[in-house]
Amino acid sequence: MKKNKILNKILMPLIGIASIGTMIPAISSCSMGTSNKQMLDTNMVVHPIENSTLVFWREIPNDTVTTPNLEIAVYKEYGKLRWNKIELEHSSDRQAYKLVKGNKYLVRGDNPHGWDVYDTSTSKYKQAANIKFEGSVYLSGTILSLIDNGTGKTEAGDTSTLELPNRCFSSIFKGSDGIVNVNGSFLPSEHLGEYCYNGMFRDCINLVVPPYLPATTLAFGCYNYLYNGCLSLQLVYLSYSGTRADNTSCFDYWVNNIYYSGKFYYRGTDNATNFGFPNGWIVRPW
Repeated sequence: MKKNKILNKILMPLIGIASIGTMIPAISSCSMGTSNKQMLDTNMVVHPIENSTLVFWREIPNDTVTTPNLEIAVYKEYGKLRWNKIELEHSSDRQAYKLVKGNKYLVRGDNPHGWDVYDTSTSKYKQAANIKFEGSVYLSGTILSLIDNGTGKTEAGDTSTLELPNRCFSSIFKGSDGIVNVNGSFLPSEHLGEYCYNGMFRDCINLVVPPYLPATTLAFGCYNYLYNGCLSLQLVYLSYSGTRADNTSCFDYWVNNIYYSGKFYYRGTDNATNFGFPNGWIVRPW
């Protein structure tokens, strides 16, 4: 009997039963932590369609400028993400990061002045680095994470009202054969700096659907060469409501050497020919 009493004292707390017969509250399951879902909206997200490679490429092979910084993490819905720096050392002009089909990757950088930098040795702006994808990918989220480090915060508050720095993303994806599709909200800013998207997707020969262009306030050279050489391009959305004549310096060569047919949705009064599209493109006001 005494032995049974001793066993009861040991076992009852373990099975959650008090000596008076009431139930002890069950221990709740461990929390999975804060969801990371919001990071899919505040970072550039890379979706490999096949096993691919992100290549961080230095355009200026010397130390006269500061190369933009870049970090990448495999996305998971819960738990702390492991961010990996992709750094270009003095002896290396190229760094590669393997992307596995089926994963999602978040990409960010703390580059508030943009990716086109001032070269003190020549007193000129130059493209310091760009990003290429070897293997098919599509992009979502926002490109702003490459300058605001994925915080989703800007000095102006709402990202749509942010005026991008001059030359901010000039030629950043130039020649990236792997980009096939880019989510519509990838370029959220409505106020652009000079040359900020100049040549961004130039010679991306497999790009079929680019992001929506929501900007209503344009700046000198902002769309120059944007889709030049995009041989697979089939769809363009333009929110700008003026005519090309109102901003003659904003659309230079932006859709030269593209696919012979496609659809152009616009808010202005000009037709596709006036904006430089081939005659085979269909115009759809919206």
